[in-house]
This record gives sequence, structure tokens and C-alpha cells, in this order.
Amino acid sequence: MLADPGTGRLLGAHLMGAEASTLIQPLVLAATLGIDATTLAESPYWIHPALTEVVENALLDLGL
Repeated sequence: MLADPGTGRLLGAHLMGAEASTLIQPLVLAATLGIDATTLAESPYWIHPALTEVVENALLDLGL
């Protein structure tokens, strides 16, 4: 994942694997609606345990 350090705007992401289409969906939604990476990581309730937690953790690891 890439995000603008100043605004948190998602600039892009690359996912590979069998579940890539599922994992990229929240990122596509955020980019379309203008939701910044920090808001996306912290605001919705991420299901636990679930594979989509990988997206949440990657967003949090951006360090914005």
C-alpha cells in the first residue's frame, strides 16, 4: 500500500493471491469515497478472525 504521508490519501495497493479480489475491495471503496488510510484502518469494525484483518494491519503499518 501507498498513501500520501501528509493527507493519508490512498495512492495505490498491490495484492496477489487467491483472495486478492476480496482484500482489495475495502481499498477500492476508500479510494472511491475519499476515505483516508487512517480512517479506514480505525473506523470500521474489522471482523476477527478474518483474512481482511491483513488489510487493516497493512493500513496501520503505514505509520500515518
